[in-house]
Amino acid sequence: MKEDVSFDAERAEPQYICSVEIDAWSSGQTGTQARAGWGGGRRDFLLRPYYIQQMNYLIAFLALAAALPLYAQDLPLADFQAGLTSAPGWSWRGFADRVMGGRSDLVEPGIVNTPDGLALRLAGKVVTRGGGFIQVRLDNEAGRFDASAYAGVELTLSAPPGGKYYAFLRTKDNVFPWSYYGALLELGGGIQTIRLPWSAFKAESTMRKAPRVQYMENIALVAAYLDFEPDLKIYRVGLYR
Repeated sequence: MKEDVSFDAERAEPQYICSVEIDAWSSGQTGTQARAGWGGGRRDFLLRPYYIQQMNYLIAFLALAAALPLYAQDLPLADFQAGLTSAPGWSWRGFADRVMGGRSDLVEPGIVNTPDGLALRLAGKVVTRGGGFIQVRLDNEAGRFDASAYAGVELTLSAPPGGKYYAFLRTKDNVFPWSYYGALLELGGGIQTIRLPWSAFKAESTMRKAPRVQYMENIALVAAYLDFEPDLKIYRVGLYR
């Protein structure tokens, strides 16, 4: 024998529900019928519009979660447009080739407001004689970071044409100060997002040709190897999958 059970959503809870099968209500009543098995029997009850609405919200949420872009799985290390100067456990530092006896000048890095939003500015003067670089570097404060779950580095940058800019990686295999893995950045003047797979980083002054990113120590944005006055805007630095 079936028992019709209806209840006020504000006063009662259907405690006996353990599994639900939705089908059409055929008796002419409004709402949706749910059949629930409990113990050895079955009960029918009428789902009120409130519960139907909540289920619709849940379905919409699950659909949205399944459709999220791959970007949602990326790791932002700095996102100045979003107000993140550096992720927890990471910190910026800037320096020029003068630490190695060069003649380049680094303007103190700072956050600037641009038409495209906030950015960290790398500016100064690169002099190739005796050195030839200025840079800002994002260091992992623990010393090393395992980036092996990611496919590479994603950068959002802008710079006027005519300069020469690089992304540098250092791992535990880069023993000497002048050792790194570098990738040339092709910048055309406007803001752009660049993805650099690990294979894009070429070894400099190190025996190991491919970076072992499970031992990554830092990521740097560098102006180098050309006499010019850099003006690089750094909007975002992250790792992508």
